[in-house]
Amino acid sequence: MNTSIILESLVGSVLLLTLMSSAAAEPGKEPARAALWVDALEGEPLAFPRMLDDLQQVRVVYLGEYHTIERHHQLEEAVFEALARRGVRLVLAMEQFEFFCQPDLDRFNQGQIDVPELIGRTAWAKRWPSCTNYVPLLNFAAHEKVPVLALNARTGTFS
Repeated sequence: MNTSIILESLVGSVLLLTLMSSAAAEPGKEPARAALWVDALEGEPLAFPRMLDDLQQVRVVYLGEYHTIERHHQLEEAVFEALARRGVRLVLAMEQFEFFCQPDLDRFNQGQIDVPELIGRTAWAKRWPSCTNYVPLLNFAAHEKVPVLALNARTGTFS
């Protein structure tokens, strides 16, 4: 039930991210649960900025989530947006799109279509019922001109 989103930067390293909570709390508000990032090599928790420092050094980051848990999506967004703000060159590769959707993703990447049209052209809502959980990532990718790639093989026949 996990999914992978790949954020590509420039070099290589290993970091295990244990997602346990929501993204950083708004100023003045406490998060609903504790967020914990764990470095797999050190076996120790990392502060979010230190984790971002480490991620800036890696080539590929896999962020897994349960598709239906909102706080997992918030964490993905927080990492994706924070790396973009740091100037990391990113690519968003999503298992939520099957390989044959890439031509429509290419049109999206070029700004020729928006998220609602992408959803319609790819029948994404039919193929991926929880697709709306990924709309903020796609909107951010479009705004920041981050290319989006389809990772999934064909999963079935849809009309």
